[in-house]
Amino acid sequence: MPLESLVRHSLELARAYSAQNRTDEALALVLDAEELAPEQIRYHFISRHLVTVWVRQQRGKPSHLLAGVAQRLRVIG
Repeated sequence: MPLESLVRHSLELARAYSAQNRTDEALALVLDAEELAPEQIRYHFISRHLVTVWVRQQRGKPSHLLAGVAQRLRVIG
């Protein structure tokens, strides 16, 4: 499977997990996809949207993993 398709599949699956409130599994998929294709993840609408929503849903400080990916995607300062 081409890398772009694999990354898109991972993001779609992450979106489905997120819709089922399985955020930890969804975040793991985004992080795995980021290892494969960081540029695609950084600028893809789905990854940016998911991470932004997860950060906004946090009560208090986001987890280390979530904060790290949010900074790399530049959705938080």
